Parts: sequence; C-alpha cells; structure tokens
Amino acid sequence: MSMAPELEQLDKLLSAGQLPKDAAQMGARLLQRINSPVRVAIFGLPQSGKSSLLNFLAAEQLVPENVSIPTLELLWGENESMALTLQDGTTQNSNTIALAKAAEQNPAFVTGLRAARILLCGAPASFRQSNKTCGHACPTQ
Repeated sequence: MSMAPELEQLDKLLSAGQLPKDAAQMGARLLQRINSPVRVAIFGLPQSGKSSLLNFLAAEQLVPENVSIPTLELLWGENESMALTLQDGTTQNSNTIALAKAAEQNPAFVTGLRAARILLCGAPASFRQSNKTCGHACPTQ
C-alpha cells in the first residue's frame, strides 16, 4: 500500500534520524497508528441491520442480503480465504469468501480473511430460545 506524500516524507525523516527526539517519537507513533488495521465489532439482534452496516462501512456488499450467518469474523489477510466451523465442531476451509454458499451449511461460526478485521455477532432466535445458560442478555423473542 502506498502512503500519502506527507507520510512518505515523515517516514524518510524518521529513517534518516533528522527529527528531534520528541518529534521522532510522535511521528513514529503516528505512522504506527495509520498503518495499523482498524478493528470494528458489530453486535445486535437478528434482522437489526448489522450486515447492512457492515456493507456500508466496507463500501461493498460483503454480506449478501437475506443471508443469515450467526457469527462472522473478517480478519486482515493477504489472500482471501474462509473457514466455516459447523454445528458439529468440524471445520471446512475455502480459498474464497462465499457467504451465501456458506450459509447453506448452517455454520456456527465463519472466519474470513480480507484486508479488514470485523466481528459481526448475531445469535439466531432458535439458539437464544434453546440455550438458557449462554450467560448473555439475549432476549427470547
């Protein structure tokens, strides 16, 4: 990923040791924050708009409409891939993120690798009603 010209200049100055100590420390922290991935967690009840918000924030349709995935975690990765944890605890891997196809297998958890880190949590109504000991404040309706 290329940096803005100002950030490239700051990086060069830091590398050359041409800044006073305090300015160098501040500049190094600034570059570290800018180059660190952003972490976002989205929680909510089923059909409350979590996927729509995720798609809006990502500026693309990551989660297709009318696709129900209980918990989705998107992590930063060089190569796109997906791991499904099924209800029986087994895991299936894929080298693409195809959430509509994944939803057909009724996964308990989905992990995808992309240039993002996003956790989208939503327990289906059947889980909330059958799991009275989950320890979360999940409404039953």
